[in-house]
Amino acid sequence: MVGVWQVDKERVARVEPASLSLECELEEWIEREPSLLESGLEIVGRQVHVEGGIIDLLALDLQGRWVIIEIKKGSLSRSTVGQALDYASCIAKMDLQELQGKVNDYLKFVGRGNNKSEGVLRDRIHGERADGKDREVVVYVVGTGQDPSLERVIDFLGDKSQRVVNAVLFNVFEFGSGHRFLVRELSSDVPPPDPPRSTRGRVELEKVVEVAKGNGLGEAFESLLGASERHGFYPRPFKHSIMFAPQSNKTRCLFVAWVKPPADHLLKLYVVPDAFQEFYALEKGLAAKELGNAGYRQMTVSQVEVFGRSLDRLMSSVEQKSRNHS
Repeated sequence: MVGVWQVDKERVARVEPASLSLECELEEWIEREPSLLESGLEIVGRQVHVEGGIIDLLALDLQGRWVIIEIKKGSLSRSTVGQALDYASCIAKMDLQELQGKVNDYLKFVGRGNNKSEGVLRDRIHGERADGKDREVVVYVVGTGQDPSLERVIDFLGDKSQRVVNAVLFNVFEFGSGHRFLVRELSSDVPPPDPPRSTRGRVELEKVVEVAKGNGLGEAFESLLGASERHGFYPRPFKHSIMFAPQSNKTRCLFVAWVKPPADHLLKLYVVPDAFQEFYALEKGLAAKELGNAGYRQMTVSQVEVFGRSLDRLMSSVEQKSRNHS
């Protein structure tokens, strides 16, 4: 159990856990703010009926992978993972036209079928086969605690599969006047594919870079890879993009670059300053000051080089802070 206290000059007071119908409220909160789980998630379905049952939330991540979000009121167990994987298998084999129909129904129902949402969806599922054979599916199981069996099952899946399964735990606390606070714990995740320094990982990375070169983005990608090497980021290749992550958690996104350019042939980048803030313990607001606000941007090669220099300044402050504390 996580303990939370309010501390001021007068007193130290424990903030008590809130009593609420957590499953329903968590679903609503994550639907409104999917960055509670991962930056860049786009919720595209709620209470989605599939052959295996009803998916609480369905999303797309920055890499164009479909994301199953299964929320439980209490502790997560191996049965929770089994249920979520059943849903994932349904999404993985579903005809693309049927899947898009479910997404479109949701967007129309909640009034989000605007040009921005449609553009994001079009970009993220671009190039996906109609039969879904190359479709990637990610699973999030969300609850307030976990049984010992959960970590054992997820560790086993990590040894046997490249499918990503994440367990996220939340505690809710209430502090005066009905104000509530969410405390998040990222419990377990399946390790990503082998790092690029291994033979397999290096080949996969080189394949993506070759595609970028063929699309006229080679120089921009080489610049980003150079910055990644300088600062120890983990370059994780996907079919149409490379995600750069901290070495301490290779499933979390710092920024993503796409190998397929938009019509203007600029490099498409998505940046998550909050992730830099979280993993490198930066001064508040420093990441956004150096890298700009979270979101998409399209860059020329010279702008990518400027972005690289901003990364250098940001990570230099991290190194300086580390030296000061050593």
